[in-house]
Amino acid sequence: MIKTIIKNILSNPVLANIMMIMILLAGYLSSQSMVREIFPKFSLDVITVSVAYPGADPEEIEESICIRLEEAVEGIEGIKNIYSESAEGMGRLIVELNE
Repeated sequence: MIKTIIKNILSNPVLANIMMIMILLAGYLSSQSMVREIFPKFSLDVITVSVAYPGADPEEIEESICIRLEEAVEGIEGIKNIYSESAEGMGRLIVELNE
């Protein structure tokens, strides 16, 4: 079936041009109905920062990563809560923001 369609297109250049115009027209019409925003609206209530530190134990990650991240974020206005997690090879800081 596909071979017959390709044969017809190759043997009839007018059909190929009509199909190309139809595809371009369909693309243009669909692009006009597409929702576009330059600056989309979104709400940012929680920020998560994850840092990988392969081969480190949780205590080392707590001292070298989590405490430093907490100290760096501590003075910023609009923060509701700060949580940190230490695991084998990874540290995570979760910051909840005021609305």
